[in-house]
Amino acid sequence: MKRWFRVAVIVLALAGCSQEDPQAERQEQNAAADERRGGPTTTQAQEPAGMGETAEVGPFAVTLNSATRKSGDDRRHAVVDLTLENRTQEPANASGADYLLRDGEGYSFEPGSAPDQRPRPEGQVEPGGKASGQVGFELGDEPADGRLELSVSLPEQPQARAARFEFEAEEERQNPEPKPEPEAAEKEEPPPATSVRTGYSVVEDPSGSLSVEVPSSWSSETGADSEKQGGEGSYSYHAGEYLTSSITTARSLDAWYGDLPGSGQGSGAYLVASEALARQYTDDELIYSLLHDDKAAECAEGPARDLDRAPYSGKVQAWFDCNGADNAHYVFAAAPAGRACVVAGVAKIAPGAAEADQEAVEHIIDSFEVDCGVLPPAEPLESQATASPSASASGSASASATPPASPEPSGRSCEETQAILNGEAPGFETLTSEELLACGLSPEAIDPCEGNPDPNCGENLPEGAYPSINGPDSPPPSSTDPVSPPAVEGVPQECEDFASQEAAQDFLEEDPSDPANLDGDGDGVACE
Repeated sequence: MKRWFRVAVIVLALAGCSQEDPQAERQEQNAAADERRGGPTTTQAQEPAGMGETAEVGPFAVTLNSATRKSGDDRRHAVVDLTLENRTQEPANASGADYLLRDGEGYSFEPGSAPDQRPRPEGQVEPGGKASGQVGFELGDEPADGRLELSVSLPEQPQARAARFEFEAEEERQNPEPKPEPEAAEKEEPPPATSVRTGYSVVEDPSGSLSVEVPSSWSSETGADSEKQGGEGSYSYHAGEYLTSSITTARSLDAWYGDLPGSGQGSGAYLVASEALARQYTDDELIYSLLHDDKAAECAEGPARDLDRAPYSGKVQAWFDCNGADNAHYVFAAAPAGRACVVAGVAKIAPGAAEADQEAVEHIIDSFEVDCGVLPPAEPLESQATASPSASASGSASASATPPASPEPSGRSCEETQAILNGEAPGFETLTSEELLACGLSPEAIDPCEGNPDPNCGENLPEGAYPSINGPDSPPPSSTDPVSPPAVEGVPQECEDFASQEAAQDFLEEDPSDPANLDGDGDGVACE
């Protein structure tokens, strides 16, 4: 009996050894998967990211966009949707990425093919570029419920930590029954194509070619309101044409333009888009010369950084403590691929500004967009605009928030012309007959030969007496009264030189220019 009992124990023990150990089997599977992937890596040291989050592996920032489980035809699959963004300065190969999925019980799944799966993220990815796609895994017959773990590694870079994600995949059945169409009143509006940062609004120039996100509480001007008269403080002046793809935005436009007493300059930004600037200047010229050639003398130079935001490339230069104030200026220029146009601008942070202004300025530089194909046609830059640097769009201290009134044809007002004629201001030699006529004044005040058909008129006038005739160095007259020419022998000079009023009248009618000033009140009657 004892012998039989011992035999039974031995048989049971041998039978137990012949059964498979599930835990040992899973360990063998994981070890085999690690061996195929080049051995265990340092992925365990990196905290896993979640759904919609980003984890880094080598040159790539990997974002897990979505994950679904699919079942059908007695097989189960998992599909993950990923985006790989190259955040380095060199091209990177997305096709070299390797993927491994594990379930909560420790089972590992290699990539396979799932129904209706889009291609994987593949190909050469340029700096700042992205590759998107889906990776499928065949889960077999076993239900892979619960949380899943995805590992993305680069076998060609074994030293790089793998990107890890932990998530729960949504269940999606193949050939699902169509959902009933909601009632019209219950239909939701589709989400906007692009999202705008909370607290910000999109500002566009009149043509829609240039846009930027600015704080909703800030004020903005666009087009001609932003560019003013295109004076020396604007990019129009240096482009040689009037730029209407222009935006000026600020916490306070009055402070930006320096119109508030003691305000200096407020926080804000001024930017334009231009084909002419792209053709004529490099990014460095737009940043270090033109509007900003005085920065090195007036400010402390800060760091410069590349502006690499697909499809744009350019540069941002920081300047601090300009003119002794505790401020910051950020001058930038960037162009889309092909450089069909360029966006140039300056953003400023006022002394003592809140931290929100710093954030706003950074977001403005990071959010502008331009469509070179819809830039408005170039407009001519009016001569009076270039002569008026006070109408500066870039926010110089002398700029005005609204354009000044249009000047007279000569650039002088009639009050200034009158002051010159009265000897109260210099510039007599620059007066013209057209300017006097525009102000209702007689051209004889500067040219007694005006309207005189005698080609020798002015030969006997004292040198310098009338700058428009014989020199610019004479003193100006003291009033607007017509200047009487000097006495010429045999020529009557005043009413007393005539025998009668009729004789004086005949002399006046023969020479309506009235060189002797016989008709003082201009009513056509001599020597009244």
